[in-house]
Amino acid sequence: MKTSIKSKIIYSVILFGMFTFFVIYEFSDSHYLNKPMACPTIKEVYVREIITVQNDNNLDYCNLVKLSINKDSFSVSKLSCLDISEDLISNHGEVLVQLVDILGEDFFIQIAQKLNSIEKYRLYSFITIGLIETNLPQYQEKGSIKRFPKLLDYLVKNI
Repeated sequence: MKTSIKSKIIYSVILFGMFTFFVIYEFSDSHYLNKPMACPTIKEVYVREIITVQNDNNLDYCNLVKLSINKDSFSVSKLSCLDISEDLISNHGEVLVQLVDILGEDFFIQIAQKLNSIEKYRLYSFITIGLIETNLPQYQEKGSIKRFPKLLDYLVKNI
């Protein structure tokens, strides 16, 4: 059975349209934000995926976030300076950004005062990358990198 050129073109256009729709849907922010949360019991902080920590497979990331929301200084300190694999830094930064919003800059400055220079640099990196890379709507406004001036200024001056 011979198919006409017109049928092949129509078939190609339909396939291309389906492929384009899939790509746009899969990578759109709205679809991304509708994916299930990695820590569904935590409502205050959106956690995209469980963060795995190098050399610490027993770390309960969701529990650390949950304790941090309740101002547990040890948990916030631990989250602030984790040794995160590069591909998860922006996700972890996004979590820290939300925690700074919840707990406040002053609380994070108190935590940062107890960190060494390398840990302060990590915290600074996590927060700035989290602000730049996030897809959460509340951080999409222009200039959001300047959202935590007091904390970021403290970290830069004390690294």
